[in-house]
Amino acid sequence: MARVGRSEVLKTVVVVAIADLRREPSPSTGTKSRDLSQESQVIFGERVLALAEKNGWVQVEAIEQEEFNHNNAWQGYPGWVEKQALIKVADFPANNAIVISGYASLKKKASSLSKTILKLSLGSRLVLVGGQAIPGWQSVRRPDGGQAWVRSRDIAPLPDKPVFSDDLRRKIVQTARGFIGGPYFWGG
Repeated sequence: MARVGRSEVLKTVVVVAIADLRREPSPSTGTKSRDLSQESQVIFGERVLALAEKNGWVQVEAIEQEEFNHNNAWQGYPGWVEKQALIKVADFPANNAIVISGYASLKKKASSLSKTILKLSLGSRLVLVGGQAIPGWQSVRRPDGGQAWVRSRDIAPLPDKPVFSDDLRRKIVQTARGFIGGPYFWGG
């Protein structure tokens, strides 16, 4: 296993719609019984630190999913993610938008007829880019540097700092109600 020192931790970003965050570097058991190695999930655009690599898996710290650990400190959630779900980056992207719909299609072109690259879940982080104005669509930069498009109605800008208001509380409850009756997912 390739292990890195803390100063050598690699910055990575999730490039798949949803990736399992597992206790051990092994795939799901595939059974309907509870999978004891399943810890959480990471979603497209989420920033994670790569700590080690083993047999196609990367040991990570999901820094956007903090937990109070055994050392009495807040730290990103630890686990293993398949290597193909991540891309190394020199610096974390300046995500400036978030998916606010249950699902949003990341498209090759600004057209509902265009091929869907990925179907992103609520909370996926995006980097909006300027340029061509196409009504109803927003251009985004993928973590690999490529361009894609998403419907404007499916995203919202990320505020520079947390905003707490009665309106926000209502939106949170409204969003939660939209998931009543839906399947359970760990983090996606």
